[in-house]
Amino acid sequence: MARRTPSPRWRQLLVAIILLALGWASYVVSVQYGLLLPHEFALRVLGGVLIVIGVAIRVVAFVEIPNTYRIETLVTSGVYAKTRNPIYLSFMLIFIGIAVFSAAVLALVWACVCVAVLYWIAALEETDLERSFGERYVQYKKTVPMFVPRFANKEPIDRSR
Repeated sequence: MARRTPSPRWRQLLVAIILLALGWASYVVSVQYGLLLPHEFALRVLGGVLIVIGVAIRVVAFVEIPNTYRIETLVTSGVYAKTRNPIYLSFMLIFIGIAVFSAAVLALVWACVCVAVLYWIAALEETDLERSFGERYVQYKKTVPMFVPRFANKEPIDRSR
């Protein structure tokens, strides 16, 4: 029987608050010192598309795991069959989208920091999941990429929850 994993929710909330505050500050400083990129319309469209895709992935991921406070089963179906960390991937896309949308140079630096921090947190969570689900999670890691979705899996995945 799988052990219950600690909730990643506190990590998500704390990191989101800190990163959003840093993002706001990077935008304000960029505007104040005129560190904005040209072609703002194209950047706003691209940023908006990334934000919408990120929000969509987040909604789908939360539907597939309704209780992220306590993860009691290993979900390997749906969006989790394409990427092991769709929630963190969605955060990354949203943060990158916000940075691109703002067209602020420092916001792009902030987005890079966000991606690095979210990668680190996802790696911590994967350690917890491997401890909880053992060999089943190790096999899942071998067939499903950490972030960038693979749309044609080479090996079948156990789709049971």
